[in-house]
Amino acid sequence: MLCRAVAAFRQHVQGIPVLGPASVAVQMAGEGLLDGVTLHLRGPASETIDKAKVLAPERAARALIQQLGQLVDGRGKAGDARLESRDGLRFGYYSLGKRKSQRLLAPVYVASVEVTHEQVSQAYMLVVSATEKNYLPLNPPGSESVVNAVGKLASRKCC
Repeated sequence: MLCRAVAAFRQHVQGIPVLGPASVAVQMAGEGLLDGVTLHLRGPASETIDKAKVLAPERAARALIQQLGQLVDGRGKAGDARLESRDGLRFGYYSLGKRKSQRLLAPVYVASVEVTHEQVSQAYMLVVSATEKNYLPLNPPGSESVVNAVGKLASRKCC
């Protein structure tokens, strides 16, 4: 018996996908009832702020591998881990999500990687700038402070 179905759609700006959270998500409850609609769209700017040369995919892949190496290092023997990237290396603009302010869309390379070591499996979404200049604050997975996030929530009254 199907209780819920979710469909997600990706926004494109001038033919380039906007990667990150789904741009539009439609949730259907049982018996075909609409349960929710989420819109997370970023409109294109009226003018181009800057033009930058896009880096070669090989250079981005090396940066992603270096980022992954730093994550896996210290969690056992990296040589024993199995790596899998089902989607390969994707190019597009990146949306940081609705809870982070973002002035512009900037080109990035994204790879979703699953690391399996013995009985433990961990998935990462790795993002690197597709240009020499970094236009967005791209934090490697695990580098954001959990303390700051908890501190923001702790100051709010819930009841």
